[in-house]
Amino acid sequence: MLGSSIGYVFSGFQSNSKKEKADYTYNSYAFTQTENGWVFSKDNRQIPVDYLPKDVKDISFATIPFDKGKVYIAFNVSEKDSMGYSLSKVYTFLKERGFNPFFACISEEDCPDIPVVDCQKSNYPIVLFQRGNVTKIYVQEQCMILEGDTLGLSKASDRFVYGVLGVM
Repeated sequence: MLGSSIGYVFSGFQSNSKKEKADYTYNSYAFTQTENGWVFSKDNRQIPVDYLPKDVKDISFATIPFDKGKVYIAFNVSEKDSMGYSLSKVYTFLKERGFNPFFACISEEDCPDIPVVDCQKSNYPIVLFQRGNVTKIYVQEQCMILEGDTLGLSKASDRFVYGVLGVM
């Protein structure tokens, strides 16, 4: 399931050869609707998103320092199936921007053969996906936590993209 989500996300990075009129503009960024959502350009790259800035503007946003090195994308194994698409969106975005992302678990229980990370002890930034009733992004120690239900995590993922790129 995670692999098919990554393939879907990568399909949004294909550039359209003909010029299209922007369907929505935000802070001088032109958004064009596609079959898979929306696309805007930043640093000569097409960035696919599911939600426009106006759809995620109310999601609180806090960040931790990122450099172009290793970044963990962490999750609770028991919740992975409901957040696979959002995990893939953030992984693909970070990889395309020159980061070195790795999936990780937050506990050893049922964790496949990937690292287990801890927000208090990590030497690298962690983007932690967490189930919750309220959609938000906040910082706790070395973790940037994206929290929400399945739909909320998808919105938080796009808010993450906009925040890291400085779009909003």
